Amino acid sequence: MEKKVIIFTGSTDGIGLLVINHLVREKCENYKFILPVRNLEKGELLKKQLKEINEKVDITLMEMDLSSFESIRNFVKNFNQLNLPHLDILVNNAGIMQPRFIKTVDGFESTIGVNHLGTSLLTLLLLKNFKNSSNYENSNGASSNNEDFGNIVILSSEFHQREPLNFDKLLLTDNDSSNFDTLREYSKSKLCNLLFSMELHNRLDNLKNNNIRVNSLHPGYLRTPINRDLSWFTRHIIAPIFFFGYGSKTEDTINGIVNLIENNSNHSGKYFSISKEISPSPFASNLENSKLLWEKTCELLSISNELNL
Repeated sequence: MEKKVIIFTGSTDGIGLLVINHLVREKCENYKFILPVRNLEKGELLKKQLKEINEKVDITLMEMDLSSFESIRNFVKNFNQLNLPHLDILVNNAGIMQPRFIKTVDGFESTIGVNHLGTSLLTLLLLKNFKNSSNYENSNGASSNNEDFGNIVILSSEFHQREPLNFDKLLLTDNDSSNFDTLREYSKSKLCNLLFSMELHNRLDNLKNNNIRVNSLHPGYLRTPINRDLSWFTRHIIAPIFFFGYGSKTEDTINGIVNLIENNSNHSGKYFSISKEISPSPFASNLENSKLLWEKTCELLSISNELNL
């Protein structure tokens, strides 16, 4: 069986590491893994660990920093130079939760800069690489069919329901830095992830013979290194109480993400809480809001708001 090419961000820690370990252990022969890593030394340690799980695993490490648009563009350029016939799966798992106001190299507040803007730019730049029927033919020269599709998975969060977006103040500025709130900015970025996923699906769905699927999910609540930079009180008092009441089973979280990676039910434009399809918040379900977010995002990324496949 031909291996599927999968790009998986955020694979060195937390939920991403759990899912990658599972895929290598249980489904290694199915995939060629492209793992973007900010720290190549840490990536090499991961590669060594995965080789110990299954020595036959096919892994390519590539440097990428989601907080830098230049780094993202360089990653896509370098990925294209691998001359792979296509990209099958993109899992946008990487994310941060900042304890204070910090800006990316491009000048954006880093939580939304990484979680939403970086993720969106990466996704849009890679669209041409998918098995879209407008630019992909299989090994027999025939166009791809409905059973052979590109698949995008974007990790959002139940926190997207916390509050709506103010499109006029989507990004915090230096003048707002004293009002920075960790959970508010994280929740806002996850709402952006969900709105972007919905709008990308809608725009792809309007294309003739589109063959790319897009879904998002809340992966559940696991104790991961995402909160490592928060205060001692938050990490050691608040977080344990929260996870005791709302924590998810690790196996359920892994299975939920793997189910969307495989997407045997051919879902698109859906939002899942772990493995259960649910409705997003009323704000996230509003098509006008997803369109507004899309246009604002493309403006901030300095790219066309029209899909170019």
